[in-house]
Amino acid sequence: MPLQPWAAELRKQRLAVHSKDHPDAHCLPVNPVQLHSHPQPRKIMQEPGLILILYEANDGRRQIFMDGRALPDNDADPWWFGYSVGKWEGDTLVVQTTGFSRAGLD
Repeated sequence: MPLQPWAAELRKQRLAVHSKDHPDAHCLPVNPVQLHSHPQPRKIMQEPGLILILYEANDGRRQIFMDGRALPDNDADPWWFGYSVGKWEGDTLVVQTTGFSRAGLD
């Protein structure tokens, strides 16, 4: 997929320094979008009220609460993969997330 010019430049800068500031370089979890494209295995478990995703990469765990609760209206305690609530709309899982730990987004 082609990158926008600003994103291509940012990627070029990061590669020039061997991605030394990337969370993965410091054994910290990567952001959820990158983690979903990571080649390591993952396991998705679904039970009433909860979907749990276990990532082999960086020993990551993500919970998606499916019990009808709303996202917190105050600042949620930061989690590496955020605080997520989800619902099914037909065959599509719709997930809203807040409260990411800043280190997990860089």
